[in-house]
Amino acid sequence: MGSTEFVFTIDNIEKFQECCEQQKANKENPNSCEREPNKNEIKLSVKDFYSKYEYGIIGGDDEKCKQVSKSWFSAHINNFHYFVVSKSDFNYFEKKYNEWAEKERIFAKTVELNNAGIEFEKNGDISSAILVYEENIELRYPATHSYERLMILYRKMKDAENEIRVINIAIDVFSKYHNYRDIVAKYKNRLEKLTNTHAYSLILPNEAQPYITIEISLGKKYEQIIKNLPEFDFYNGNTCDFPNRHDEFITNPNQGKSIWNIKEKFKEMINSASSFESSGDLEKASKIYEKIIAEQYWLPTPYDRLIKIYSKAKLKSDEIRVLESSINYFSELRERQKEYVIRLAKKYNKLDFANEYINNGKKIYYYNGACELYNPYPIVEIWKERLQKCNREKSDKI
Repeated sequence: MGSTEFVFTIDNIEKFQECCEQQKANKENPNSCEREPNKNEIKLSVKDFYSKYEYGIIGGDDEKCKQVSKSWFSAHINNFHYFVVSKSDFNYFEKKYNEWAEKERIFAKTVELNNAGIEFEKNGDISSAILVYEENIELRYPATHSYERLMILYRKMKDAENEIRVINIAIDVFSKYHNYRDIVAKYKNRLEKLTNTHAYSLILPNEAQPYITIEISLGKKYEQIIKNLPEFDFYNGNTCDFPNRHDEFITNPNQGKSIWNIKEKFKEMINSASSFESSGDLEKASKIYEKIIAEQYWLPTPYDRLIKIYSKAKLKSDEIRVLESSINYFSELRERQKEYVIRLAKKYNKLDFANEYINNGKKIYYYNGACELYNPYPIVEIWKERLQKCNREKSDKI
């Protein structure tokens, strides 16, 4: 079979020249676009679109996203400054991009926390490693390191209750992924051995000892400091600004010192309570947890641990008390965070972005996770169900 050669004819050359001239005209016209959008379409900047989505899903396999990418690529090749896509396709593309960006953020945070935990272990600071790994598994990202290190560390501490808890979380997370079926089977085998052989030997509290703060709580101080930082402007459409702001924040003592001091105080209390709990002394652990919740810590784990201690000690009235105060505190905190984020979103024209995160139960971070501006606190719904059950049990006894 002979080869076919492309022959330059007068027509071909003329068309090529016309194309080059048109591309030059497009480039020189800052408002150039192939056509004007109709009422169901939107005109987008070729340059801005690429700047935002370069590392997202341009060129991905999703058909609707392919269509948007194809329109952008055609405009880019022909030197147009704008291109047109349907509003519905762009909204779908934006949704997919936000999903991708959230996964990337969680992945980066997971890697960061894993590395921090490894360093703590190398330095012999096991309590800090546990805290970091515990924070990591709250992200529920399917990376095994934090889950397995927690299992091993709790096993060495003979803390079967926490090991069982972590295994159950791991099974729930990794069961969603077919390629982790062997790992899930391993976790299930370990769980079966633990639940069949473990017997608890605990020092339970005979009565609760609630803590009363005299001054403004540490949690309130933390919340005030966060709001006094340079306000969250949703990076003003420039995700590249993210690491620069984070670096500036952590290296500027005027920005971060007060926050780190409060976090360190809570960290010391949590380490101490976890240590007592791991050794089986739930009475001493409960006293520290009472202080932590009185100081209004902004993450729910200590509250949940205290609820479980009182349940185990059969102090039903105190379990109900902590449940009610925890539900109220985190519901009000979530609402304050929501109002603050919505106000900023309106100011910076990012209301769709904020509503997408809030409506889908996603956290909103600032300064690379150093500050948490919105947390949906899904555990509140679990507490509400538990409170209903406790109240029913209390009524039945009466």
